[in-house]
Amino acid sequence: MNGYLEEAIEPSLLFGILASLLGITLAYFYNTVFPVYAALAFIGVVAAQISANVIDDYVDYRNGIDAHAFKTGLSGGSRVIIEKRAKPKYILLMGLSFFFIALLIGAYLAFAYPPIIPFIIIGATSIALYAKYLVKVPFLSEFSIGISFFSISVGVFLATGLSYSHIAGVAIVSILPGMMVGLAGFVNSIPDKKADKIGGRRTCATFMSRCAGSYYYFIILFLGYLALFTGVRLGYVPDTTAILLVLIPAFLYIFFGIKDYKNPKRFKPMIKLHFLSFILMVVLIILSYLVLT
Repeated sequence: MNGYLEEAIEPSLLFGILASLLGITLAYFYNTVFPVYAALAFIGVVAAQISANVIDDYVDYRNGIDAHAFKTGLSGGSRVIIEKRAKPKYILLMGLSFFFIALLIGAYLAFAYPPIIPFIIIGATSIALYAKYLVKVPFLSEFSIGISFFSISVGVFLATGLSYSHIAGVAIVSILPGMMVGLAGFVNSIPDKKADKIGGRRTCATFMSRCAGSYYYFIILFLGYLALFTGVRLGYVPDTTAILLVLIPAFLYIFFGIKDYKNPKRFKPMIKLHFLSFILMVVLIILSYLVLT
């Protein structure tokens, strides 16, 4: 049983949890929070991400990727199936079960408030197609991850507050965290470059040089910050979100880490730093709104 629990509860689950909490916070700031819908949306997102993680690990196992990947704790896939602490067929069944739970919750929320339907479709499509198809199209892997987590924050906002007002501000402030999760997919895959090629993945790390990858990381973050501060300038986003500038030194450190990449062991701190930077980013955004209430 411990193997199945370990497979379900991975550190990356924090991405979905924090994206959901951001959506709930924005609903509280701009409108109101309906507790039942907020709880259902939160549970649905967690179930959906568990499903995505589990199915991805199952497909990677079948493709032979996890057998060659370097395990860092935040990347390198799952060792649960390889070490025979869980049976592959039950792992797949678990992933499909969580997907069904998320789909039921999504259907109920869509019936209660139809404007969230596009965001549910984005999430469901990403889960269904990511591991087998999206990862094989250049740039689509990271983009699909980013747009999925952007959709989580916006979708949870809509489901929690049952209101479409202030959607522009919510969308703008959700862009940068969404990009951060997409970039996590890129950063985490750098040590797995050879393993991903074996499994037929076409992530950015598989065809980008270290230099190109570092500038890709820089440009995506620059665009995310540009979107955020354009929102501030236009009055859609509070000035307090400027606190996110404190994270720039960490991103520059990761930028040079990607540029100077040599081996997986020395790159582990970069993976952890990006993960921690995402957590701090969402916490700072939430606090930047709460101080105004």
